[in-house]
Amino acid sequence: MRILDNDLTNIKNIQFKIDKDFVRAENVKYIWSELFRQAWQEFSRRQPVPVLDVWKRENHPINEISESIEGMIAIKKIFRQNSNFYDSQDHWEIRLADIVGTILHRYQNRGVCEHIAKKVLGNLGGEKNNYMHLILADVH
Repeated sequence: MRILDNDLTNIKNIQFKIDKDFVRAENVKYIWSELFRQAWQEFSRRQPVPVLDVWKRENHPINEISESIEGMIAIKKIFRQNSNFYDSQDHWEIRLADIVGTILHRYQNRGVCEHIAKKVLGNLGGEKNNYMHLILADVH
């Protein structure tokens, strides 16, 4: 995360944007949100998000959107209040995630795109098979 002019208040605007192409029926959006929250919770149990010393200050903005429990960040509020489904054509972040996901999927499953996948994985601090790859069947 890059912080300009030491302005930390924008961290309160963090969101999880999910491509609504994956969820066609309105009545299953809550189920998908909860499934996503639980998947992240399980993943972060194995690989916790570290709590930076600067976050421990009472007045730090991260404390308004999360809790620190036993030295780990609990971001339940973000999932419940700041996650939603959006149209990818209106949100560049979703299109970028699709591109990265496609590259990693092709590298993981077909052994292609190796050069760019290794660059992406290097920035994620991981290796092949060291990232969450979640595929869910469409619900009708």
